[in-house]
Amino acid sequence: MVRFKNRYLVFELIWKDGKLDESVGEAALLSTFRDLVAQNFGDHGLGQALASLSVKHYNPFTGVCVIRCSRDQAREVWAALSMLTDLRNRTVMLHFLAITGTVRKCQKAAMDFSSKVYPAIKIKAKHKRAFAEAEARLKSMDI
Repeated sequence: MVRFKNRYLVFELIWKDGKLDESVGEAALLSTFRDLVAQNFGDHGLGQALASLSVKHYNPFTGVCVIRCSRDQAREVWAALSMLTDLRNRTVMLHFLAITGTVRKCQKAAMDFSSKVYPAIKIKAKHKRAFAEAEARLKSMDI
């Protein structure tokens, strides 16, 4: 029996207008990413990628997102995601931080980036709890 091998793509969503968007969640991102894969690689590429494509973590304050996909489809998913320019009628850009094979390395890359970005972010008092919850979800992320 062969073990199913994954890749984790860690990237930052950069909104061109500079505003945070808390309304974008993991489900909306997954739907957008599926549409991108279908648009760029057709139904066959989408069928292969759907077996393991999932959004494992998204922090709207730092913009860090973690996606899991199969090792064989990692390049196709990466290529499709690099074509993203518009999300919910707002211009967005992706900055890829790491592609890893384990959850631990993925968490480390995301936490390292978040710790660099956190001092520069001005989080309102009402959002501090949500930010702390997002960071706790990242620390407890599992396979």
